[in-house]
Amino acid sequence: MHNAFALVRAVGFDLDGTLYATTPEMERIVAEKIIEKVLELEISQATSVATREFLLGEHEKARSWSKVLAGLGIENPTAVLANCLATAGIVDIIKKDEALAHLLGSLREKYFLFLISGSLKPLAIKKLGKIGISPDFFNFSFFGDDPRFTSKMEPGNFKYFLSKSPYAPGEHVYIGDSPHTDVFIPKSLGMKTIIVGKDDPEADFSVAHIHGIKELLL
Repeated sequence: MHNAFALVRAVGFDLDGTLYATTPEMERIVAEKIIEKVLELEISQATSVATREFLLGEHEKARSWSKVLAGLGIENPTAVLANCLATAGIVDIIKKDEALAHLLGSLREKYFLFLISGSLKPLAIKKLGKIGISPDFFNFSFFGDDPRFTSKMEPGNFKYFLSKSPYAPGEHVYIGDSPHTDVFIPKSLGMKTIIVGKDDPEADFSVAHIHGIKELLL
């Protein structure tokens, strides 16, 4: 275990892009589902080809479909995105990860584990099942369809979790793949952070893959 985490008592995870790596195929499927939804809402008079090009361009700049949907003035973009993800069919692409399931089992023996995910609970449980992770691994879970769940772009979800946690903010580490939602926000509340799949100087540590947390926490 790394000395930076010597005081950590609770380890938290994002789900999508963290406990399983997103692939270009998954990103393509999700993008097409979101484009389909925007066209269905008829918020623009542009042709479907022009709308598609515009949305893909906006996502390339923002790197967040939530931001793109919000920029279009769509009401409750988080819910719209969650619905698109739920119907995109990416669960079938997720592969089993026995090493990760074993790692979480070892972490559970030492830490309070929690999960904060914008995925709807039924879909999140299916994703966890495909990976090989039991929802029971987590002492606390918070999903996008909980009535208390707010936009991941705001700190409300982490504030709610911390109000329920038996530990102080500095005794938590949160692990995710988004610099803003998984690093900046929990860090602003006093939590430690690990980012997966990319480098971020704001995170306490960066790991190339979720398995890299083993050397840091065990």
